[in-house]
Amino acid sequence: MKLFWKIFAAAFISFAMVISFISYVLTIRQVSDAENHIVEEHGVIASFISKEIEKGHQESRWPFESLRKLSERDDFLFWWVLRDDGTIHLADSTSFMGTYAYQYFPEIANTRDENVFLNRNQNYGILVKPLEAGGKEWSFWLGFSLKELFEMKKEIILWTTVVSLLAWGLVGVILYFTIMHFTEPIKSLTVGAATIGKGDLTYRVKIESKDELGELASSFNKMAEDLEQITVSKDYVNSIIDSMIDSLVVVDQDLKIMTTNKATCKLLGYKEEELIGRTVEPLFATGEDIPLAGTNLKKLIEESEVSSYETYYQAKSGKKIPMLLSCSVIKDEDGDIIWIVCAGKDITERKRMEEKLKQTLAELKRSNSELEQFAYLTSHDLQEPLRMVSSYLQLLERRYKGRLTSDADEFIAYAVDGATRMRKMINDLLDYSRGSTRRKPFQPTKCEAVLERALANLRVVIEESGTVVTHHPLPTVMADDVQLLQLFQNLIGNAIKFRSQEPPRVYVSAEQKGNEWVFSIRDNGIGIDPEYAERIFQVFQRLHSRAEYPGTGIGLAICKKVVERHGGRIWVKSQPGAGSTFYFTIPIKE
Repeated sequence: MKLFWKIFAAAFISFAMVISFISYVLTIRQVSDAENHIVEEHGVIASFISKEIEKGHQESRWPFESLRKLSERDDFLFWWVLRDDGTIHLADSTSFMGTYAYQYFPEIANTRDENVFLNRNQNYGILVKPLEAGGKEWSFWLGFSLKELFEMKKEIILWTTVVSLLAWGLVGVILYFTIMHFTEPIKSLTVGAATIGKGDLTYRVKIESKDELGELASSFNKMAEDLEQITVSKDYVNSIIDSMIDSLVVVDQDLKIMTTNKATCKLLGYKEEELIGRTVEPLFATGEDIPLAGTNLKKLIEESEVSSYETYYQAKSGKKIPMLLSCSVIKDEDGDIIWIVCAGKDITERKRMEEKLKQTLAELKRSNSELEQFAYLTSHDLQEPLRMVSSYLQLLERRYKGRLTSDADEFIAYAVDGATRMRKMINDLLDYSRGSTRRKPFQPTKCEAVLERALANLRVVIEESGTVVTHHPLPTVMADDVQLLQLFQNLIGNAIKFRSQEPPRVYVSAEQKGNEWVFSIRDNGIGIDPEYAERIFQVFQRLHSRAEYPGTGIGLAICKKVVERHGGRIWVKSQPGAGSTFYFTIPIKE
């Protein structure tokens, strides 16, 4: 303990000197700040009074009210207005008027510039502010007390002393426990060595520091742990292996089974003695790829482990059991194989679920195909009867319009309009179903050429609306050119249809991001409320009446189907009145 107190005393004195110095510097700083604050405060007051005196002199009146309030301040001493010859023209006390200022303060009597004088011994200060009075250089003097600063200084010194004493105490406590931190581990190591020497191999030194003592304690604990592991019984290890719920097989360098567990025996229907000593290959189903043979074994030895390897065990009854294996190679210091440990999980239930899912997906695919074919055939077969109904309704309208009652004319017009809209909906539905039934294989497609064809198809409506379509250079992608044409044509057609009062402007661009092209079609139209950004891609979904904008509400659904067939996504960013930007992606394929 003598060494402990020597270190403690030396460190404590050093820290105490540092704390005292810092306290002294902080005290000087705080007193200086307080003094500057008092001077600045009276400087502001003197500046204000000086301006009022100058203004009052011009208007032949003096700011006696402000001077009276100044005289009522607790730290006020005097105020004087000096002429250019140094005589006191006005003062807070008439006894000073007409006298010379140097009689009282000879060291500053001739000062005319703005200045401040502090007499810290007698606790007063004087501020001098120049005045312009009738073309003459007068000055305003303000005397103030520094007793408040003196009291503040005593308070600062008191608190600084208290804080310093507390800091000394805190440093003492910290030093005490810090030094104890280095001496206690040595004591713990001594106790630990004695305890382990008595045979208690479970004892560990509880030192977690990262310094040399921590390294020494870690080595000590490692030594104790190694001693404990060496003395652990074989029965204890076997009990751990047998408690596992998954299969475990350990083989030697000759691939003979040296250890297995109860889970393996139960899974395969063998007794433990039937497995120990035999080669491992018969455990695997005939004809299955196994990790412990041929190139798989060579790869396992090179990489020292293999995980999530699917294969099949063969039970004693001949039943094949799907397994998910993980194997690890244990080697000695020379790199020679000691053991190969294989842990396996029975995945029979997972395989059953995968097969069920596969069947469900196949059934779903068949069902979707039948539904698409049904939609196509239904819409196609409805064309002829609807064409006949529409033709006869139009014939009635031409022959009997004006010859029947006004109500009859109106009813016929409704019927013709309804038939026309029904034909348009069936045509759109037919187009929608063709997206799945009439597909071309993907091939390299120049998007600029497809865009030019789309613009040619839309030439009439583009010219009638005054639309200007510009585009960035577009890439070549793997796509169905017919469906890509339909995609461009629908999106640009919508941009023209849903235009605002301004002439339509449409800009088409594409940017490569990662392994896909991101296309965008931006317009200056009426925009879309973000609330409907998902709904507009559904079949027959409209946000406006047919009187405002014609159509069936299936165009964007077709666009979505085309993009998804190409493995991409489609979405829109828009605000009402601010135009819309439609984005879609097409993966980059070789």
